[in-house]
Amino acid sequence: MKASDEELRLGIHKDMIAERLKHLDIEVNSPLINYLRRIDNLQSISGVSPLVLSYNTDSQKVQLVDYKLLFFRKYIGKDNLPWPWLRQN
Repeated sequence: MKASDEELRLGIHKDMIAERLKHLDIEVNSPLINYLRRIDNLQSISGVSPLVLSYNTDSQKVQLVDYKLLFFRKYIGKDNLPWPWLRQN
């Protein structure tokens, strides 16, 4: 979610994602590529519809496929309301 609009539109290479994840305290149990190849399925299982991100195996980039996320970030998520998954009931 910290990627720029341009990065999301053009795609973020898997190596850049791996580099950014190094700075987070996240336990990863399998290679990143395994998660990226299943990103469509993981979103589907989580009830995300339409899909927001997709992994292109040819370019090895994660790309934004639902541009409504850019609108949401700009007008709703940024200053007005926290991200839905951060809201307290």
